[in-house]
Amino acid sequence: MNFLENLSLKKKLVIGYLILLIMSILLAGTSISSMASNRDVAGFVHTTLAERYGRTRATADRAYEAKAIFEKLDNISDEAQDIDGNETSIILICTDRHTKGSSFLVKLFGIGI
Repeated sequence: MNFLENLSLKKKLVIGYLILLIMSILLAGTSISSMASNRDVAGFVHTTLAERYGRTRATADRAYEAKAIFEKLDNISDEAQDIDGNETSIILICTDRHTKGSSFLVKLFGIGI
């Protein structure tokens, strides 16, 4: 500390300023190198999130389609009974027209209806 005591106030301020300048340059270099390495990580995270969103969106679409099917099936309010009052097979009559192999019929078949 003897070295600093012999310097004038102006020289001490210049030395302090130079120390701050050198530290700022080192910090900037460290930050730039960190940003360069994190750019690859950010790209990976973006890709991963985009894939997850795609899977989530597909699942939500399927859930919405299933909900629509169940809402249409919920409109059936009567159960079929024979003359003796025993349950019998229900024939599903829809107001919508569907062709063989339509997505709605495939979905019904897929859930066992």
